[in-house]
Amino acid sequence: MVVCEARPWRRRRARVVAFGHSWVAGRYPDRWVRPWPQRVAARLGMQFRNEGVGGSESPDVARTVLAYAPRPGDVVAIEATLNDVRRLGDTDAGRARYRVALDEMLRHLARAPSPPIVLLLLDPPITAWTGYPGHERGSIAALAAYATVACEVAAEHKAQVVELRAGWNLAEHLSFDGVHPSTAGMQHIADAVVAAIRVPGQPRAAPARFKGSPAVPVGR
Repeated sequence: MVVCEARPWRRRRARVVAFGHSWVAGRYPDRWVRPWPQRVAARLGMQFRNEGVGGSESPDVARTVLAYAPRPGDVVAIEATLNDVRRLGDTDAGRARYRVALDEMLRHLARAPSPPIVLLLLDPPITAWTGYPGHERGSIAALAAYATVACEVAAEHKAQVVELRAGWNLAEHLSFDGVHPSTAGMQHIADAVVAAIRVPGQPRAAPARFKGSPAVPVGR
């Protein structure tokens, strides 16, 4: 008779699952810059799944999120604002489309059998608002308007807002192209996400200051 030896049950490690644009995907324009999801996972001893895709706008990110099935222990981080701002600017249509996409994502995650912790990242500003055809309608004011929408949707779904703009340094945290994070910028994002995971909550949005620009409102 064959006796099957029971193997000890191994608990699955917590995992950070990141969705968004090229800042999530990383490796551009400098392929040696490690993306922030990997930095977060290494710092906290978590697994990671990086679903970032360069050039993604909020509807693209929503489609990826809707195809994802959360598992117990997941922490979902969504960074999906910047390209909407750059391409559509501060327009009613742009903000409405962004709101719908965020709502779809957060509703899907809330309906999961094991709903994950959800972090909604508020993108910090860039310097190259012009110079990229098709993506020249953005501004700091437009970014703030979309952040207000994000805060409102997050509050409706009890998602946690992660403020990336506080302490953002335009000279140090952006790469040479004026759009993507440098190594220091990626670390800034990772530090904010780590802090949000370690101390969960939903802080009230407040004016953020970053070097190179006056304070701007980030929500109500």
